Amino acid sequence: MKRTTAAVLTGMCVLILSLSLNCLAEDLEEKQRELRTQITLYNLVNGLYLTDDQMEFILSRAKDLDSLRERLEERKRSNAPTLTQALLDLKEEVKQEVPQVSENLAKRIHQGNNLLLRLRKEYIDALGEATEQVKSTLSDNQIYLIKSFKPCLIPPKGPARIGQLSSQGGPTRLLERIRNMPARRYETKKHEIADRIIEKLSVRSPRISTEQLGKAKIILLRTMDDVRKLSDVEFALQKEDMAHEIKNAALRDKHKENEIDVDKRIARFLLSPQIIPVLEEGLSEREGKQRDL
Repeated sequence: MKRTTAAVLTGMCVLILSLSLNCLAEDLEEKQRELRTQITLYNLVNGLYLTDDQMEFILSRAKDLDSLRERLEERKRSNAPTLTQALLDLKEEVKQEVPQVSENLAKRIHQGNNLLLRLRKEYIDALGEATEQVKSTLSDNQIYLIKSFKPCLIPPKGPARIGQLSSQGGPTRLLERIRNMPARRYETKKHEIADRIIEKLSVRSPRISTEQLGKAKIILLRTMDDVRKLSDVEFALQKEDMAHEIKNAALRDKHKENEIDVDKRIARFLLSPQIIPVLEEGLSEREGKQRDL
């Protein structure tokens, strides 16, 4: 009897310990997710070099949306018991193979679903309006940086970079080698060079069609010819753009829906609830520095 009791107690202790460890692991994972999001937002905000006015405006829009979100969530919560009961009633009728769902029950279901749809539309409309307002305050360069931004924890070095902006180093070096090749060697090797680049592009983007790769080769050959015609000054000014042209040649004709949507990125990053403490802290630090001057 004592052995049985001891075994039961041991089992209960193991179960409790296991549950406690699971809860601890979930808490740690949630904390890590929160920290990763904050670091990503700090990387973005630091790289955009927002003015005080921009930060204050974005902060006000984000707070307005957060307040609206809370009000809508409260309305959803108050409606939840009614809709849940209607769904339970519907389940019973379906289970009993009722020939036709009662009119009253159908009405309750529709009312509950329509409320959810109205709440969702109200938030989406407000988010769209706030996104346009924020976008109108950003410079062309800031919009370009948002479009190019890739969430990361450790940003690469460089004052003009945010997140994991892809480097054009490889393509740029290739263009420099192409410029320095003797004319005869270039003419005999240029198709071979283009084919090697296309092969790498096809590995990087396996869903690209053969037709797209063919068009990409034409773009590559034209870019390679053009780069040899530039003066040293022109090349220095244009090499990054031309490197980008080579790197993304095979993606030129992809469907427009695959292009980065700046509005979605503004909504996702600059109008998320998590941006509020980031901007508040940034403004507070700036105020402190101004007082110390």
